[in-house]
Amino acid sequence: MNNKLEQKLYHDLSPDLEVPSKVRTIIKESINNVEVKKENYSIIRIALTTCAILILTVGIVYAGTKVYDTIWKKPEMIKGVVEKNTNKEDVINSILTEQEAKEKAKQILEKFGYENDVVESIALEENAQNYDFIWKIETKNNIHIDLDAKGGNYFAISYDEKELLSKDILKEKINKEEAETLARKICKEYGYNLEKYNKTYVIPYLEDTSFDWTKSENEIESYQWNVVFSKTYENGINSFENIRISFISGINKLYYFMYEDGNIEENPVIITAEDAKQIVLKAEQKVNFDYNIKDVYVNLDIAQMNGDAYLRLKDYDLYKKQYYGKIGKDFKYEDYTRYRTENLIRRTWMVTIESDEISKKGEPIDKYYTYHVDATTGEIIGGSPIYYLLKIQNSW
Repeated sequence: MNNKLEQKLYHDLSPDLEVPSKVRTIIKESINNVEVKKENYSIIRIALTTCAILILTVGIVYAGTKVYDTIWKKPEMIKGVVEKNTNKEDVINSILTEQEAKEKAKQILEKFGYENDVVESIALEENAQNYDFIWKIETKNNIHIDLDAKGGNYFAISYDEKELLSKDILKEKINKEEAETLARKICKEYGYNLEKYNKTYVIPYLEDTSFDWTKSENEIESYQWNVVFSKTYENGINSFENIRISFISGINKLYYFMYEDGNIEENPVIITAEDAKQIVLKAEQKVNFDYNIKDVYVNLDIAQMNGDAYLRLKDYDLYKKQYYGKIGKDFKYEDYTRYRTENLIRRTWMVTIESDEISKKGEPIDKYYTYHVDATTGEIIGGSPIYYLLKIQNSW
Protein backbone atom coordinates (compact mmCIF):
# COMPACT_ATOMS: atom_id res chain seq x y z
CA MET A 1 0.00 0.00 0.00
CA ASN A 2 2.80 2.41 0.91
CA ASN A 3 4.53 1.78 -2.41
CA LYS A 4 1.32 2.52 -4.34
CA LEU A 5 0.84 5.76 -2.39
CA GLU A 6 4.44 6.77 -3.07
CA GLN A 7 3.97 6.12 -6.78
CA LYS A 8 0.82 8.26 -6.85
CA LEU A 9 2.54 11.09 -5.00
CA TYR A 10 5.52 10.86 -7.35
CA HIS A 11 3.33 11.13 -10.43
CA ASP A 12 0.70 13.60 -9.15
CA LEU A 13 2.79 16.19 -7.36
CA SER A 14 4.14 18.84 -9.71
CA PRO A 15 7.89 19.47 -9.49
CA ASP A 16 7.03 23.17 -9.65
CA LEU A 17 5.00 23.04 -6.41
CA GLU A 18 6.58 25.33 -3.85
CA VAL A 19 7.47 23.37 -0.71
CA PRO A 20 7.19 25.15 2.66
CA SER A 21 10.61 26.19 3.98
CA LYS A 22 10.27 24.03 7.11
CA VAL A 23 9.72 20.87 5.07
CA ARG A 24 12.52 21.86 2.70
CA THR A 25 14.91 22.19 5.66
CA ILE A 26 13.97 18.75 6.98
CA ILE A 27 14.58 17.19 3.57
CA LYS A 28 17.97 18.89 3.19
CA GLU A 29 19.16 17.92 6.66
CA SER A 30 17.96 14.37 6.20
CA ILE A 31 19.90 13.93 2.98
CA ASN A 32 23.09 15.44 4.39
CA ASN A 33 23.01 13.54 7.67
CA VAL A 34 23.58 9.81 7.23
CA GLU A 35 22.66 9.01 10.83
CA VAL A 36 19.40 10.90 10.55
CA LYS A 37 18.68 9.06 7.32
CA LYS A 38 19.20 5.70 8.96
CA GLU A 39 17.47 6.31 12.27
CA ASN A 40 14.58 8.59 11.29
CA TYR A 41 13.83 7.44 7.75
CA SER A 42 10.39 6.13 8.65
CA ILE A 43 9.48 9.31 10.57
CA ILE A 44 10.55 11.56 7.69
CA ARG A 45 8.74 9.34 5.23
CA ILE A 46 5.52 9.64 7.26
CA ALA A 47 5.92 13.42 7.61
CA LEU A 48 6.47 13.97 3.89
CA THR A 49 3.62 11.63 2.98
CA THR A 50 1.30 13.49 5.36
CA CYS A 51 2.23 16.87 3.83
CA ALA A 52 1.66 15.51 0.35
CA ILE A 53 -1.74 14.07 1.26
CA LEU A 54 -2.79 17.41 2.70
CA ILE A 55 -1.78 19.16 -0.51
CA LEU A 56 -3.73 16.66 -2.60
CA THR A 57 -6.90 16.50 -0.55
CA VAL A 58 -7.40 19.87 1.13
CA GLY A 59 -6.65 22.04 -1.88
CA ILE A 60 -4.09 24.66 -0.87
CA VAL A 61 -1.56 26.88 -2.60
CA TYR A 62 1.75 27.77 -0.97
CA ALA A 63 3.27 31.21 -1.49
CA GLY A 64 6.36 31.60 0.61
CA THR A 65 5.18 30.74 4.11
CA LYS A 66 1.54 31.74 3.58
CA VAL A 67 -1.16 29.26 2.59
CA TYR A 68 -4.09 30.12 0.29
CA ASP A 69 -7.18 27.97 -0.17
CA THR A 70 -8.13 27.05 -3.71
CA ILE A 71 -11.45 28.62 -4.71
CA TRP A 72 -12.62 26.72 -7.77
CA LYS A 73 -15.33 24.14 -7.21
CA LYS A 74 -16.78 21.84 -9.84
CA PRO A 75 -19.63 23.87 -11.38
CA GLU A 76 -23.22 22.77 -11.67
CA MET A 77 -24.38 21.80 -15.17
CA ILE A 78 -27.55 23.53 -16.36
CA LYS A 79 -29.42 22.33 -19.45
CA GLY A 80 -32.22 24.27 -21.06
CA VAL A 81 -34.51 26.10 -18.65
CA VAL A 82 -33.07 26.65 -15.18
CA GLU A 83 -34.63 24.35 -12.63
CA LYS A 84 -36.60 26.47 -10.20
CA ASN A 85 -35.05 26.50 -6.75
CA THR A 86 -37.49 28.96 -5.21
CA ASN A 87 -39.16 26.17 -3.25
CA LYS A 88 -35.99 25.55 -1.27
CA GLU A 89 -36.11 26.92 2.26
CA ASP A 90 -32.62 28.49 2.17
CA VAL A 91 -33.49 30.31 -1.07
CA ILE A 92 -36.88 31.48 0.19
CA ASN A 93 -35.27 32.90 3.33
CA SER A 94 -32.61 34.79 1.35
CA ILE A 95 -34.70 36.64 -1.23
CA LEU A 96 -37.09 39.57 -1.16
CA THR A 97 -40.77 38.67 -1.15
CA GLU A 98 -42.90 39.79 -4.06
CA GLN A 99 -44.43 42.53 -1.93
CA GLU A 100 -41.01 43.76 -0.79
CA ALA A 101 -39.84 43.84 -4.43
CA LYS A 102 -42.91 45.87 -5.43
CA GLU A 103 -42.24 48.37 -2.64
CA LYS A 104 -38.62 48.75 -3.73
CA ALA A 105 -39.71 49.18 -7.36
CA LYS A 106 -42.14 51.90 -6.28
CA GLN A 107 -39.29 53.78 -4.58
CA ILE A 108 -37.19 53.58 -7.76
CA LEU A 109 -40.10 54.80 -9.91
CA GLU A 110 -40.58 57.79 -7.59
CA LYS A 111 -36.85 58.54 -7.62
CA PHE A 112 -36.79 58.72 -11.42
CA GLY A 113 -39.98 60.74 -11.80
CA TYR A 114 -42.52 58.00 -12.49
CA GLU A 115 -44.42 58.22 -9.21
CA ASN A 116 -47.80 57.90 -10.96
CA ASP A 117 -46.91 54.64 -12.69
CA VAL A 118 -47.92 51.27 -11.23
CA VAL A 119 -46.48 47.75 -11.36
CA GLU A 120 -48.38 45.60 -13.83
CA SER A 121 -46.34 42.37 -13.79
CA ILE A 122 -43.58 40.84 -11.67
CA ALA A 123 -41.63 37.59 -12.02
CA LEU A 124 -38.66 36.01 -10.27
CA GLU A 125 -35.86 34.79 -12.54
CA GLU A 126 -32.92 32.61 -11.60
CA ASN A 127 -29.57 33.22 -13.28
CA ALA A 128 -28.22 30.22 -15.20
CA GLN A 129 -24.64 31.53 -14.96
CA ASN A 130 -24.50 31.89 -11.18
CA TYR A 131 -26.82 31.71 -8.19
CA ASP A 132 -28.32 35.18 -8.40
CA PHE A 133 -32.07 35.85 -8.47
CA ILE A 134 -33.58 38.86 -10.21
CA TRP A 135 -37.06 40.30 -9.84
CA LYS A 136 -38.21 41.36 -13.34
CA ILE A 137 -40.84 44.09 -13.10
CA GLU A 138 -42.88 45.85 -15.78
CA THR A 139 -45.16 48.85 -15.27
CA LYS A 140 -48.33 49.99 -16.97
CA ASN A 141 -46.32 52.54 -18.98
CA ASN A 142 -43.77 49.96 -20.22
CA ILE A 143 -40.99 50.82 -17.80
CA HIS A 144 -38.83 47.83 -16.92
CA ILE A 145 -37.04 47.36 -13.59
CA ASP A 146 -34.57 44.65 -12.59
CA LEU A 147 -33.92 44.15 -8.88
CA ASP A 148 -31.40 41.99 -7.05
CA ALA A 149 -33.79 39.60 -5.32
CA LYS A 150 -31.30 38.95 -2.53
CA GLY A 151 -31.42 42.58 -1.50
CA GLY A 152 -27.99 43.46 -2.88
CA ASN A 153 -26.94 46.77 -4.34
CA TYR A 154 -28.05 46.23 -7.92
CA PHE A 155 -30.95 47.60 -9.92
CA ALA A 156 -31.67 48.77 -13.44
CA ILE A 157 -34.52 50.85 -14.86
CA SER A 158 -35.14 51.20 -18.57
CA TYR A 159 -37.58 52.74 -21.01
CA ASP A 160 -37.99 51.99 -24.73
CA GLU A 161 -35.87 54.67 -26.38
CA LYS A 162 -37.53 54.00 -29.76
CA GLU A 163 -40.81 55.17 -28.30
CA LEU A 164 -39.11 58.35 -27.09
CA LEU A 165 -37.43 58.94 -30.45
CA SER A 166 -40.71 58.45 -32.30
CA LYS A 167 -42.07 61.55 -30.58
CA ASP A 168 -41.49 65.11 -31.76
CA ILE A 169 -38.52 65.86 -29.49
CA LEU A 170 -35.40 67.95 -29.75
CA LYS A 171 -32.46 65.80 -30.93
CA GLU A 172 -29.45 67.96 -30.23
CA LYS A 173 -26.14 66.41 -31.21
CA ILE A 174 -23.26 66.82 -28.78
CA ASN A 175 -19.64 65.62 -28.68
CA LYS A 176 -17.93 63.24 -26.27
CA GLU A 177 -16.81 65.87 -23.75
CA GLU A 178 -20.28 67.45 -23.66
CA ALA A 179 -21.85 64.00 -23.24
CA GLU A 180 -19.73 63.23 -20.17
CA THR A 181 -20.57 66.61 -18.64
CA LEU A 182 -24.27 66.03 -19.21
CA ALA A 183 -24.08 62.48 -17.80
CA ARG A 184 -22.48 63.77 -14.61
CA LYS A 185 -25.17 66.44 -14.30
CA ILE A 186 -27.96 63.84 -14.72
CA CYS A 187 -26.44 61.55 -12.06
CA LYS A 188 -26.15 64.46 -9.64
CA GLU A 189 -29.80 65.39 -10.23
CA TYR A 190 -30.82 61.89 -9.19
CA GLY A 191 -28.66 62.01 -6.07
CA TYR A 192 -25.67 59.90 -7.13
CA ASN A 193 -22.20 60.93 -6.00
CA LEU A 194 -19.58 60.01 -8.59
CA GLU A 195 -16.47 60.75 -6.50
CA LYS A 196 -15.44 57.12 -6.05
CA TYR A 197 -15.69 56.33 -9.76
CA ASN A 198 -12.34 57.12 -11.34
CA LYS A 199 -12.75 55.60 -14.79
CA THR A 200 -15.26 56.83 -17.37
CA TYR A 201 -16.28 55.39 -20.73
CA VAL A 202 -18.26 57.61 -23.09
CA ILE A 203 -19.61 55.77 -26.12
CA PRO A 204 -21.95 57.10 -28.82
CA TYR A 205 -25.01 55.13 -29.88
CA LEU A 206 -23.41 52.74 -32.37
CA GLU A 207 -26.52 52.37 -34.54
CA ASP A 208 -26.57 56.08 -35.34
CA THR A 209 -25.89 55.95 -39.10
CA SER A 210 -25.31 59.69 -39.31
CA PHE A 211 -21.78 59.45 -37.85
CA ASP A 212 -18.98 61.00 -39.78
CA TRP A 213 -16.31 58.42 -38.96
CA THR A 214 -13.62 60.48 -40.68
CA LYS A 215 -13.70 62.77 -37.66
CA SER A 216 -11.57 62.20 -34.59
CA GLU A 217 -12.96 60.57 -31.47
CA ASN A 218 -13.59 63.90 -29.75
CA GLU A 219 -15.20 65.46 -32.83
CA ILE A 220 -17.87 62.80 -33.41
CA GLU A 221 -21.33 64.00 -32.41
CA SER A 222 -24.52 62.13 -31.53
CA TYR A 223 -27.80 62.73 -29.72
CA GLN A 224 -27.67 59.30 -28.02
CA TRP A 225 -24.86 58.45 -25.62
CA ASN A 226 -23.92 55.62 -23.26
CA VAL A 227 -21.74 56.57 -20.29
CA VAL A 228 -20.19 54.22 -17.74
CA PHE A 229 -18.64 55.36 -14.46
CA SER A 230 -16.46 52.58 -13.01
CA LYS A 231 -14.30 52.05 -9.94
CA THR A 232 -10.67 51.18 -10.59
CA TYR A 233 -8.29 49.46 -8.23
CA GLU A 234 -4.53 49.03 -8.33
CA ASN A 235 -4.77 46.02 -10.64
CA GLY A 236 -7.79 46.73 -12.80
CA ILE A 237 -11.33 47.96 -13.24
CA ASN A 238 -14.19 46.40 -11.31
CA SER A 239 -16.86 46.29 -14.01
CA PHE A 240 -19.35 45.13 -11.37
CA GLU A 241 -19.02 48.34 -9.36
CA ASN A 242 -20.36 51.07 -11.59
CA ILE A 243 -23.13 53.33 -12.81
CA ARG A 244 -24.27 53.03 -16.43
CA ILE A 245 -26.60 55.48 -18.10
CA SER A 246 -27.99 56.00 -21.60
CA PHE A 247 -29.72 59.22 -22.57
CA ILE A 248 -30.96 61.45 -25.36
CA SER A 249 -29.43 64.91 -25.46
CA GLY A 250 -31.62 67.87 -26.27
CA ILE A 251 -34.33 66.64 -23.90
CA ASN A 252 -31.71 65.26 -21.46
CA LYS A 253 -33.91 62.20 -21.03
CA LEU A 254 -32.66 58.95 -19.50
CA TYR A 255 -33.82 55.72 -21.07
CA TYR A 256 -31.49 53.41 -19.13
CA PHE A 257 -29.92 53.62 -15.68
CA MET A 258 -28.09 50.85 -13.86
CA TYR A 259 -26.43 50.88 -10.45
CA GLU A 260 -24.24 47.99 -9.32
CA ASP A 261 -22.00 47.72 -6.29
CA GLY A 262 -20.34 44.30 -6.51
CA ASN A 263 -17.57 43.89 -3.96
CA ILE A 264 -14.17 42.65 -5.08
CA GLU A 265 -12.30 40.09 -3.02
CA GLU A 266 -8.97 41.88 -2.85
CA ASN A 267 -6.94 38.71 -3.28
CA PRO A 268 -3.15 39.18 -3.51
CA VAL A 269 -1.25 38.79 -6.78
CA ILE A 270 0.94 35.74 -6.18
CA ILE A 271 1.49 34.09 -9.53
CA THR A 272 3.28 35.87 -12.37
CA ALA A 273 2.06 36.78 -15.83
CA GLU A 274 4.35 34.11 -17.30
CA ASP A 275 2.91 31.52 -14.89
CA ALA A 276 -0.61 32.42 -16.01
CA LYS A 277 0.38 32.20 -19.68
CA GLN A 278 1.85 28.72 -19.25
CA ILE A 279 -1.23 27.55 -17.32
CA VAL A 280 -3.43 28.59 -20.24
CA LEU A 281 -1.18 27.14 -22.95
CA LYS A 282 -1.18 23.82 -21.11
CA ALA A 283 -4.98 23.91 -20.80
CA GLU A 284 -5.34 24.82 -24.48
CA GLN A 285 -3.71 21.52 -25.44
CA LYS A 286 -7.04 19.88 -24.54
CA VAL A 287 -8.92 21.76 -27.28
CA ASN A 288 -6.36 23.09 -29.72
CA PHE A 289 -6.63 20.45 -32.43
CA ASP A 290 -7.45 22.44 -35.54
CA TYR A 291 -6.21 26.02 -35.23
CA ASN A 292 -2.97 27.93 -34.82
CA ILE A 293 -2.25 30.25 -31.91
CA LYS A 294 -0.79 33.42 -33.40
CA ASP A 295 -0.13 35.34 -30.19
CA VAL A 296 -0.85 35.49 -26.46
CA TYR A 297 -1.68 38.66 -24.50
CA VAL A 298 -1.63 38.85 -20.71
CA ASN A 299 -2.93 41.64 -18.50
CA LEU A 300 -4.01 41.93 -14.89
CA ASP A 301 -7.65 42.86 -14.33
CA ILE A 302 -10.69 42.19 -12.16
CA ALA A 303 -13.17 39.53 -13.28
CA GLN A 304 -16.11 37.51 -12.08
CA MET A 305 -15.95 33.74 -11.87
CA ASN A 306 -17.96 31.96 -14.57
CA GLY A 307 -18.29 28.57 -16.27
CA ASP A 308 -17.50 29.54 -19.87
CA ALA A 309 -13.92 28.26 -19.98
CA TYR A 310 -14.95 25.10 -18.15
CA LEU A 311 -17.39 24.22 -20.95
CA ARG A 312 -14.83 25.12 -23.62
CA LEU A 313 -12.22 22.83 -22.10
CA LYS A 314 -14.65 20.03 -21.23
CA ASP A 315 -16.47 19.78 -24.57
CA TYR A 316 -15.04 22.02 -27.27
CA ASP A 317 -17.32 20.64 -30.01
CA LEU A 318 -20.41 21.47 -27.94
CA TYR A 319 -18.97 24.88 -27.10
CA LYS A 320 -18.49 25.71 -30.80
CA LYS A 321 -21.93 24.39 -31.71
CA GLN A 322 -23.61 26.60 -29.11
CA TYR A 323 -21.51 29.66 -29.87
CA TYR A 324 -21.84 29.59 -33.67
CA GLY A 325 -25.00 27.51 -34.10
CA LYS A 326 -28.67 28.44 -33.91
CA ILE A 327 -31.17 27.19 -31.35
CA GLY A 328 -33.70 24.95 -33.05
CA LYS A 329 -31.49 24.31 -36.05
CA ASP A 330 -28.14 23.13 -34.72
CA PHE A 331 -29.29 22.13 -31.24
CA LYS A 332 -32.44 22.06 -29.14
CA TYR A 333 -32.91 24.60 -26.40
CA GLU A 334 -33.48 21.83 -23.87
CA ASP A 335 -29.91 20.68 -24.67
CA TYR A 336 -28.39 24.17 -24.32
CA THR A 337 -25.66 23.66 -21.72
CA ARG A 338 -24.13 26.10 -19.23
CA TYR A 339 -22.03 25.61 -16.14
CA ARG A 340 -23.05 27.62 -13.10
CA THR A 341 -20.48 28.91 -10.60
CA GLU A 342 -20.29 31.22 -7.62
CA ASN A 343 -20.10 34.88 -8.63
CA LEU A 344 -16.83 35.76 -6.87
CA ILE A 345 -15.10 38.91 -8.12
CA ARG A 346 -11.31 38.49 -8.00
CA ARG A 347 -7.99 39.88 -9.21
CA THR A 348 -7.31 37.83 -12.27
CA TRP A 349 -4.74 37.39 -15.01
CA MET A 350 -6.61 37.78 -18.31
CA VAL A 351 -4.77 35.54 -20.76
CA THR A 352 -5.98 36.08 -24.32
CA ILE A 353 -5.06 33.71 -27.11
CA GLU A 354 -5.25 35.05 -30.65
CA SER A 355 -5.78 32.55 -33.43
CA ASP A 356 -6.85 32.42 -37.07
CA GLU A 357 -10.57 33.11 -37.46
CA ILE A 358 -10.93 30.02 -39.64
CA SER A 359 -9.79 26.59 -38.45
CA LYS A 360 -7.78 24.13 -40.49
CA LYS A 361 -11.11 22.46 -41.27
CA GLY A 362 -12.49 25.72 -42.64
CA GLU A 363 -14.82 26.29 -39.69
CA PRO A 364 -15.26 29.66 -37.94
CA ILE A 365 -13.61 29.95 -34.52
CA ASP A 366 -12.95 32.67 -31.95
CA LYS A 367 -10.20 34.99 -33.11
CA TYR A 368 -9.72 35.89 -29.47
CA TYR A 369 -10.51 33.91 -26.36
CA THR A 370 -9.62 35.11 -22.87
CA TYR A 371 -9.06 32.77 -19.94
CA HIS A 372 -9.43 34.11 -16.40
CA VAL A 373 -6.55 32.82 -14.27
CA ASP A 374 -6.88 33.61 -10.57
CA ALA A 375 -3.94 35.81 -9.56
CA THR A 376 -3.57 34.06 -6.20
CA THR A 377 -4.26 30.39 -6.80
CA GLY A 378 -3.45 30.01 -10.50
CA GLU A 379 -6.77 28.29 -11.18
CA ILE A 380 -8.73 28.94 -14.37
CA ILE A 381 -11.92 30.44 -12.95
CA GLY A 382 -13.69 31.60 -16.10
CA GLY A 383 -13.36 32.88 -19.61
CA SER A 384 -14.83 35.09 -22.30
CA PRO A 385 -14.81 35.23 -26.12
CA ILE A 386 -15.49 38.98 -26.12
CA TYR A 387 -13.30 40.40 -23.32
CA TYR A 388 -10.42 41.38 -25.61
CA LEU A 389 -12.72 42.93 -28.22
CA LEU A 390 -14.41 45.00 -25.51
CA LYS A 391 -11.00 46.01 -24.19
CA ILE A 392 -10.12 47.35 -27.65
CA GLN A 393 -13.49 49.08 -27.98
CA ASN A 394 -13.15 50.63 -24.53
CA SER A 395 -10.26 52.72 -25.79
CA TRP A 396 -13.16 55.12 -26.24
